[in-house]
Amino acid sequence: MKKSDHFEMMQYIMPDPSHEAAFLYETGLWKADDPIIFSYNGKSFDWPQLTSRWTMHRQDLPKLPVPRQIDLFHGTKRIWKNELARMKLSTIEEEKLGFVRQGDVPGYLIPAIYLDAVKSGFPDGLAKVLYHNELDILSLVSLYVLSSNLLMEDMESETSGAYTNIGKWYADLKQYDQSAAYLEHVTTDRGASSAFARYLLAIQKKRAGQHEVAVQLFKEAAPHLRGSIEIEAWIHAAKLYEHQLRDLDQAAIMAGFAKEASEHTNVRQSLVADINKRQARLEEKKRKKTLQVQED
Repeated sequence: MKKSDHFEMMQYIMPDPSHEAAFLYETGLWKADDPIIFSYNGKSFDWPQLTSRWTMHRQDLPKLPVPRQIDLFHGTKRIWKNELARMKLSTIEEEKLGFVRQGDVPGYLIPAIYLDAVKSGFPDGLAKVLYHNELDILSLVSLYVLSSNLLMEDMESETSGAYTNIGKWYADLKQYDQSAAYLEHVTTDRGASSAFARYLLAIQKKRAGQHEVAVQLFKEAAPHLRGSIEIEAWIHAAKLYEHQLRDLDQAAIMAGFAKEASEHTNVRQSLVADINKRQARLEEKKRKKTLQVQED
């Protein structure tokens, strides 16, 4: 429950599964006009489970409104997908929030602890469950604050990869000014580790018609990229030189770099065929241009 300067946490315990309808009613989820649910992977797991149980008691419960969901799992994955081997909340706590749980009960034991308390009539073991839930909520609050800061103002505390991912995220949302701010921060201040950010920024500059800036960024990024994305960077540069900057010699050089890169990585044959076709077309254009100059 949110207060002016803090929030209060309230946990409910069912004394027996037969009280499930009353338990769901007491949550008050049905009351809100515009409910917002914060979770970590709850949109895919917890919320469908809850709505399923709610439906089973629909004759006893008010209609459940459709909430807006802020699932921090998805944002966390977008920001740190290349840095964390696992996306479990405990991993995020240790790697990004800076704390390790002490004396916590593993989540997979909670159902057994609850059922044992119901059967035995002794609720002592539930104290550990309540503590586990408390840590989960505190982690969500901390993760929300950290993520919000990264998305709005903080450009110093995280890695180049995280800021590049944020820049790409904003671009996917078509918020290009915000995207460029993060990508330009990485390319300006983060040195050689910024190759992918340079590539993404080059895409935006190309879209905005800043062709000379874009081609320079593609050329700076490509040698530090690996796999098909390196080839794509050289091809983008070749296209810009051929169609926008009208420099066939440079376009041919860029296409040659793309061809060389394709020989050192496993790429689809259609891409190799496109490079060969591009090289052949550029050579033909150069030949015709040379003949025209000679005739003039």
